[in-house]
Amino acid sequence: MINLQNKTCDIIQTMITQQLIEFSNQHNLWGKTLEHCVTCLQEYIHESLPVDFPQLKDIEIDDFMITRKNQSLVFFQDGRSTFILRTTYNIILEQNGFFIVGSYSLDVDSNGKDVDDWLVME
Repeated sequence: MINLQNKTCDIIQTMITQQLIEFSNQHNLWGKTLEHCVTCLQEYIHESLPVDFPQLKDIEIDDFMITRKNQSLVFFQDGRSTFILRTTYNIILEQNGFFIVGSYSLDVDSNGKDVDDWLVME
């Protein structure tokens, strides 16, 4: 009986994963998130970076390495009947031994509509 339950769980997990991959592809979430990330990062470079890290005042967007991190499903148990699919990129800058690490995430609802985003730099 346990073996059958494990197989059923594996099948369901595979089906859900496939649906989420199709949803992500349909709404071009990796591309959309990268575009938003670059825009947000450019604003950060010109507005906050010189204040936060004055020694990096000459940094440009091309100095950052932006890589895919993950996509995750967020759902609510408070009566809402929707989910959030969160797409996240890592952001890394190494300049003369000085490192800045961060991430950018974009949340979309079950219709692919932007719900929230945030840039975190450390």
